[in-house]
Amino acid sequence: GREKEAVILSMVRSNDAKEIGFLSDYRRINVAITRARRHLCVIADSETVSVRDPFLKALFKHLEQSADLRYSY
Repeated sequence: GREKEAVILSMVRSNDAKEIGFLSDYRRINVAITRARRHLCVIADSETVSVRDPFLKALFKHLEQSADLRYSY
C-alpha cells in the first residue's frame, strides 16, 4: 500500500464479550495508521477494542494524549 493524505480506520467492534476479531492482527493496524500523511480518523468503541488487547490499549492511550478526540455517547 501507499501513503494517502487521509485515512479512515473503522475498528467498530461492540459486544458484551469484548471480542475484537481480526483487529488483534497488529500488522494490519500498523499498516493502516502509518499510511496517513496528514489526517488519521479512527472510529471505534474504545471500551471494547482496548479492554483485552495491550497493543490497542496503548494505541488508544496515545491517541488520548496526542489526538483531537470526539466522543459519541
